Amino acid sequence: MAKLHEVLASEKTVTAARDHLHEDTQTKFKKADQYFTGMIKSLKMIEDSPEAEAIEQAAKQEKELPTTLVTTMDYYLSFWAKAENLLFQKNVTNTQAVTSLLFRGSLVADNVPVDELMGLEVRIGELRKLILEMPTLDASKNWELDLTAPQAGTWKATSNQVTTKTEKDEVTAIIVPANDKHPAQVKTTIKDKVVGKFTLQTSSGATTAIQKANMIAAMDDFLIEVKTARTRANSVEVVPVDPIGNIIKDILMASLLDAPSNNQV
Repeated sequence: MAKLHEVLASEKTVTAARDHLHEDTQTKFKKADQYFTGMIKSLKMIEDSPEAEAIEQAAKQEKELPTTLVTTMDYYLSFWAKAENLLFQKNVTNTQAVTSLLFRGSLVADNVPVDELMGLEVRIGELRKLILEMPTLDASKNWELDLTAPQAGTWKATSNQVTTKTEKDEVTAIIVPANDKHPAQVKTTIKDKVVGKFTLQTSSGATTAIQKANMIAAMDDFLIEVKTARTRANSVEVVPVDPIGNIIKDILMASLLDAPSNNQV
């Protein structure tokens, strides 16, 4: 008996063929005059003569009826039914496709449906992308956890950054002393005078590089477990089901084949 993963492998091919034929059938319906109309046009001259017969033959027009709705729908619904049978079998089997989900040897959840595993695989992949963007602590500084901080995960630099505050100070120096003939010659210079000290205490809410790496490693291990569980779940044997697609096709075609004697009823 076939496995669920074999049904899943053929699903895209079967449904793609159905969808392609669906579009073709829609095109035929929109161009009904082209696909569902035939005609024979003839001319009968009043007088019989070789010349009249030649004119009648030249005037004759004929367009063979390309197809009918009965033929078109019977062909299309065959593909539709095949796809529907497969989807029905897949969905019924999915209700039986459950397995245990583990993480590093420990049970996370039991009887996890395959649809949940498939969705979880995608969502974990998106979550991993987010974690890759997490900021980490500046490696040029030494950090320690601040256990007194109001928020968990607060780090503080182990040493403060100290800088000085300065002000401009004018210093006047006598270059040449005064005498009885000339006043003293002085020179004024501007010097920086230290008037205070800045202390910068740095805190951070980022994480360490090793913590981020461990988190990514945990996600990768869990993702492997999810993929493994999905493979196990998809190895369940398919459940035999009634050909629901064929049944629906027969119902629809019965309505189309139940043709009245004319189109007035």
